[in-house]
Amino acid sequence: MPFVAPFGREFVAWAPAAVRQQWLDAAGPVNDVYRARMPKVLNEIQKRGFGIERLSDPLLKVYTALLALEDGDVAGPVAMRLAGAVADLTIVDFLPAELPQIEQVSLATISAPIFDEHGDVVMSVSAQVYKHLSLEQVRDVGEQILDFAGDASSAIAQHVPETIRHRAGQGMDNR
Repeated sequence: MPFVAPFGREFVAWAPAAVRQQWLDAAGPVNDVYRARMPKVLNEIQKRGFGIERLSDPLLKVYTALLALEDGDVAGPVAMRLAGAVADLTIVDFLPAELPQIEQVSLATISAPIFDEHGDVVMSVSAQVYKHLSLEQVRDVGEQILDFAGDASSAIAQHVPETIRHRAGQGMDNR
């Protein structure tokens, strides 16, 4: 997996448990709150069909540094430490109980997976919003991203897993 937690959630949410754990472990030592939160976040991303990235100063700084370090498919030790810093310094994504407060937080991206013919996530599509959105706007953008991801999956694989069509937007109603 060429991602280090918390990056690449849209890829990892559909992965087998062992791959999820490897992804989480790659971030190195992180706080207990993060470790407890991430499995819930991955389950929620799979349920609603897309991830929501909060916009924060630590995220922007670390992401910029990670891009500068990028040199292949495997994250090096510095990149892993930087990703761990994001894990320690930010709240990742949104769980259902947090959605009513979404308008109070600037958002960076809303991202959905694109699947291949085997049902594996091979890429993602993102809306780069970089502002506050209402919950209704997040739902609308999420639906548009899911529609695009479904069309792209069809074009790439001639196969769209049921999860992307039938789970679209579930979990956004905070029930």
